[in-house]
Amino acid sequence: MGALAFFPWVTVTAPAAVGRYRLVPHRVGASLQAEPRVVDGLLSAWTEPGGGPVESATLVHLAGQALTADLSPRDEAGLHQLAAAVALAALARRSFFDGPYLNAEHLRFELRRFTGTDPRNLQVVARRRDGRRWVAHGTGGFRTARPPHAPRPPPLDLDEPLAAAVAAAPGTSLGAPLLEAIAAFLAASGDGDGISPAGELFFLRTALERIAEAPGPEDLAPRLLELLGPFVAGARAPRRLATVRRLELAAEPGRPPSASIAEAWIRDLTRACRSSGPPAYWAPAAHLLVGAHLFPLAVMVRLARAGLRPLAAPDRTALLAFPYLAALRDPFARRRSLAARDPHLYGRALQVAGRRRAQLQLAEVLERTRGGGG
Repeated sequence: MGALAFFPWVTVTAPAAVGRYRLVPHRVGASLQAEPRVVDGLLSAWTEPGGGPVESATLVHLAGQALTADLSPRDEAGLHQLAAAVALAALARRSFFDGPYLNAEHLRFELRRFTGTDPRNLQVVARRRDGRRWVAHGTGGFRTARPPHAPRPPPLDLDEPLAAAVAAAPGTSLGAPLLEAIAAFLAASGDGDGISPAGELFFLRTALERIAEAPGPEDLAPRLLELLGPFVAGARAPRRLATVRRLELAAEPGRPPSASIAEAWIRDLTRACRSSGPPAYWAPAAHLLVGAHLFPLAVMVRLARAGLRPLAAPDRTALLAFPYLAALRDPFARRRSLAARDPHLYGRALQVAGRRRAQLQLAEVLERTRGGGG
């Protein structure tokens, strides 16, 4: 019996190492990897929306083992953890409104167990609730098309250090909450019609609860702010905070209003997930966009705390951008100036955050200089 692990819809730009695993690009019909006929036969079941076969994929294997070697239960569990790490690392580097875009469907992971060596007459295992069963696979026996809402992305330039840090987390106390959080985040990141915006909001809130280790929805704001506080405290308070506070006083009488726009956004996310009660201030789509920016950064903060990966300077700037993005009632709006190089308010908020962090860094340098001179 053999097994093949792969990402059918994305192809890495070059071989990558993530812990004890290797990711290699594979071009159907022109690969130098071992057993290309078997690999191509298995990949033939994955097609483009028009029915044509995929031209390339990313194969995964354990270092020191054959590409299609049989897997132990431990190996299989490790591969699924690797898939979560790769997905998180890829989604953490995607762009909004410009540049390459990815969703969770692009990063679908497959693990196929099979018997036989002739791609025209393979059998694959069906992992059922009542036990495993073998199913005849012959070439052309079944097809899985790439979802139409996930157009073929450009080659994936994987952030190997970030993926490796996430993959190493299961061996630490961070492991369980991190894997649960990523699973929920991926469920909120598919972009398809198979789940409603309300369902995606629920999974986003769940992901943030797990990464912040909040016991429940009402604990999310203080726990998440404790995690992010050192990185977002330097943001300027927007005028919109007063508006949101008035809504909070009407929606939650007797509860103190939010002290910052970050706290207001988190509390509003909890309101948005309720099926009844006062309406939320931000629309579901706005929450999902800002949450897609925020969650990978929260993961990076947890990884840094665990000593698995230091926070890079761009990550710190992106963290500071969270309050500025949250301050946008409509982050999809465009600037009125037709001459603006970046017309989206979302991009404008990122620019403001970058300038603000530069100001804070300069103030820190001047403070240290004055302290040393005294």
